[in-house]
Formats: sequence, C-alpha cells, structure tokens
Amino acid sequence: MREGATRPSRVGAILLGTLLLAACSGDADRDAPPPVTIHSGDRSLELTAWAYCFEDVCADGLPPKTPPHIGSPDTVIVGFPLPDWSFTATFLPVDKDCERAQRLQLEESGLGLFVLRPVGLADTYDVTLFGDGDGDLVVTFRWTTPRNGPPGDLRSVRGPCAST
Repeated sequence: MREGATRPSRVGAILLGTLLLAACSGDADRDAPPPVTIHSGDRSLELTAWAYCFEDVCADGLPPKTPPHIGSPDTVIVGFPLPDWSFTATFLPVDKDCERAQRLQLEESGLGLFVLRPVGLADTYDVTLFGDGDGDLVVTFRWTTPRNGPPGDLRSVRGPCAST
C-alpha cells in the first residue's frame, strides 16, 4: 500500500477525534448535581459528588483517599440547594481495621439545610453522605468528632479482622 493512500484516512481519524473531544469537553459538569456544602462555624467546604445519577447521567467514581477535613466542630451543617432531598451519613473510623460503619439519617432543619451530630465514640471518621432526591449523589469528608454521640445503625465490618 502506498503511504499517500493512508494519509487521508489518518487526517480523517485525527479530525474525527478532535471533533469528538471538542463535543465532549463542553460543560462536562452540566449534568452533575450541584455541590454539597458543609459548614462549621466560619468554615465551609464544597464537596463535589464522586458518584451520582442526576438528569439522565450516571457517573461512578471512588471516594477520595484523603477527604477534605472539616476539623472538630460539635455539629456540621450540610447544605444542598435543591428541594426535596434527604441525606444519610455513614461514619467509618479512619485507619482502623475490623470496624463497623455507623449510619444515620440527617435531621432536616429547613431551607435545604441538614444537621449532622457525632455518632458513636469520639474519633476521626470518614463521613460519606448519600443524598437522595430527584436523583442521588455521594460525597465524603473527614470529621474528628469532639465528643461521643449515640450509636448509629451498625453496618458492615471493614476488614480484615483477626480471628480469635
């Protein structure tokens, strides 16, 4: 085959690839849910969903290895701008094996705000929020709870667990 005969197909492939990239690189987050904002005193963090189904788009990801840390406030206020959503929090102790996750439903306080209080023993937790409304989303942050709270619903064990 002559080299010149393949040049138009290479140019066409490059052009097609460029057009596809341009089409896909528009507003990539257009169909993503708005961020979840967590507040504590004068500190706020915006959390982008790492997994979601929203406006006919589903995206799966992984939680951050080191989630943003809100510090050690007494309570955390969770804000979300869309109406008719609810949130569940799952607390998983950081850097501990053979620990059970604890889960609870957040208390809605109106105007898209939810109150999150400590659960279980005072410790440092990765807290994963699952939002459910006109779609769903998942975000994670780290919180060092300053005091013990009531136990949440116990969930699966993070392994490995040593056998006795």
